[in-house]
Amino acid sequence: MIHPTTTLCILVMIDMLSVSIVVPLLHQYYKTSGVHSAQQRELLSSLFSSSQIVGGLIIGALSDVGILSRRNILFLSFLGSAVSYALIVVGGLPSIVFSRVLVGLVKQTMTVSTGLLTSYTADHDRGIYLGRLQASTTVSWIVGPTLGALLYKHVGPSSPCIVASCLFLFNSMLAAVLLPR
Repeated sequence: MIHPTTTLCILVMIDMLSVSIVVPLLHQYYKTSGVHSAQQRELLSSLFSSSQIVGGLIIGALSDVGILSRRNILFLSFLGSAVSYALIVVGGLPSIVFSRVLVGLVKQTMTVSTGLLTSYTADHDRGIYLGRLQASTTVSWIVGPTLGALLYKHVGPSSPCIVASCLFLFNSMLAAVLLPR
């Protein structure tokens, strides 16, 4: 069995790879959905950020009272992100708006992964494991944008979102198999 700290690094790497494949292309998706002004783009960014604050508070409260475990929050984050990125493929302004709000509400992967990591490590070596978690994020953000651009250019405009959604679903399956209950 793979140690939970290694599993978390793998899950975070796949999660951040999925995000980094699509996020640099959001401007292109916005344009094809009819978002042309900087004010509209800023509004969508604000919607995402506001939703993430609200989602963090709600998910945190549900976790505090024992309704959601950290493991289940990861599933919610991965599956909600898969749906959100699939909505970008649908196109149109309503889909883009709903996509950004949804991903903002459920995307709590790094917070939860860091919390889980601290519960799997001892104080004296926690810094090493947190560094590995950060390194897995960095690798994803080095590879993802290039992969997204290549997919967009050579396969088709919707392919980065489809690949990201599939990776989020794959991540859910990995978490189900590899993370302890």
